[in-house]
This record gives sequence, structure tokens and C-alpha cells, in this order.
Amino acid sequence: MTEGVFLNKLYLIKIGEIALKGGNRKFFEKRMKKNIKLSLKDVKCTVSGSRGRYFIDAPQDCSARVEAVLSRTFGIKGYSEVSRIEKNIDELIEESVRLARQNIANGEGLRFKIQSRRA
Repeated sequence: MTEGVFLNKLYLIKIGEIALKGGNRKFFEKRMKKNIKLSLKDVKCTVSGSRGRYFIDAPQDCSARVEAVLSRTFGIKGYSEVSRIEKNIDELIEESVRLARQNIANGEGLRFKIQSRRA
């Protein structure tokens, strides 16, 4: 399994009204990223991404703080915890089973998404 999967949480940020087609899209996305970093300056995390696809990689023990910031930052429509794995079927199966077991233990549903690209 990929190192750090259990030490950090990775979030996919879903942006809303700032996803403009005009030349000001870059400005608004840059500002959103800056606002997230400022709000999380006390958390050792990384904010990465561009063109409407952003990720935050933060320590597990800071997840409540990160989620609070994401839920009130302008331009963010929603966020999801995601997993990053190596490109092999065995790791995909292992992570899928882990997430299913985790969701069952937490009383959550069994819905999840797998997004891949053909090599």
C-alpha cells in the first residue's frame, strides 16, 4: 500500500461558482487556494491542483479542523476524502475492501467511486 495513506487524509475539493470560463477564473481559484492556506496556516498540510481540481493532503489528527475550514470557504461546493493508490489491480482491490469495511463499521453506505485512466 502507498506510504502515508493511513497517516494523512487526502481531500478532493469540489469548486462551485468560481468555475468561470472567463479570464478571471485563474484569479478566483488562486484566491481560494490562498484563503485555504491562510485558514490552515497552523496545520501542516499541502494544497495542490489547478484548473478546478484541487487536493489537500493533511495529517489525520487535523481532519476536523480541515473539514471545518473547507465547509466555510467561499467557492467550495463540497469535498470528499479520497485515496491515492499505485497503478495495480491488487492495490485497488485491497483499498476497495478496506474502504468498504471502514464504511460498514461506521454505519455508512457502500457507495464509492473509482476513477482511472487507460494506460
